[in-house]
Amino acid sequence: MSMTNEHAESILAPIMKQYLEALNTSDWKTVESLYHVNSVMIEKGKSCMFGNQAITDSFKAMGADFGKYEVHISNSRYEGVGDFINIHTDFSFVTEKQGVLSGKFTQIWKNEGGKYAILHDQFEL
Repeated sequence: MSMTNEHAESILAPIMKQYLEALNTSDWKTVESLYHVNSVMIEKGKSCMFGNQAITDSFKAMGADFGKYEVHISNSRYEGVGDFINIHTDFSFVTEKQGVLSGKFTQIWKNEGGKYAILHDQFEL
């Protein structure tokens, strides 16, 4: 069963706020909990990693390359069907060492047992 874009946004937007806050404050336990145990993260045309712990570890390691950073999103579109909600959005990393890095990402969030978690996260810079 599909849902309206507005309904999908009403469910996922507050979770996205929590996700961004966790990234921006280095709350790695929360970041890991927001990725499904079988999640994948794909940098389009470059690399892929599997699992919530590996993905969280990659965010931790970014500090060495970027220094402190903040993630911002804009122009977000939400879509939902069944147990899945997708977000398509522009993002920017405002970094201490490398300036502003911009790109787009698509995430597919899956509802399992009443909790949404990122199953697929694909981005390009």
